[in-house]
Amino acid sequence: MVVRRRFVPLYLLSFVVGIVFGVTMDLHQAWVQLLPQTLPLRVVYLAVSLVGMAFGISLSNHCKLPIIPTDLFPRELTLIFHLPYRTVKTTFDLLCLLFTAGLSLLFFRDLEGLGAGTVLSALLIGSIVAKFDRLLDRRFRFVSFLEPDGSGDAPKLPLKNTALRS
Repeated sequence: MVVRRRFVPLYLLSFVVGIVFGVTMDLHQAWVQLLPQTLPLRVVYLAVSLVGMAFGISLSNHCKLPIIPTDLFPRELTLIFHLPYRTVKTTFDLLCLLFTAGLSLLFFRDLEGLGAGTVLSALLIGSIVAKFDRLLDRRFRFVSFLEPDGSGDAPKLPLKNTALRS
């Protein structure tokens, strides 16, 4: 809202989506703990999770759906400043990772909850989303019923050009 210098109601909805996402993560954590935790399987879980998250983020970006604030912010920066999505997302995720590491060290004197998967996710998710963006751009035409111009057409932003690709 600050960067756009106007109130965007869908931004507030992203916080509701974030709360639902957090509750859903807490609910699923119970059964995920029951999965076998061998190193090879954990690598498979990470790979499947990265691909699934990236595909979901890409679809949400293309459909202009409200998404959690940590994914909305890079999407909006990309569209406002016409920067490559991969660069914005990776930079944002790494900054969040550094901030989290700092808070963890400050309060716990240890890196709590920051493992190799978290670091790999921060480094790779932007690139994987960008690959899905290119794939979806080649195969589908996206329209949004949430756009303020009422046309239902995708916004006049560089979604099909280069901003959400790279």
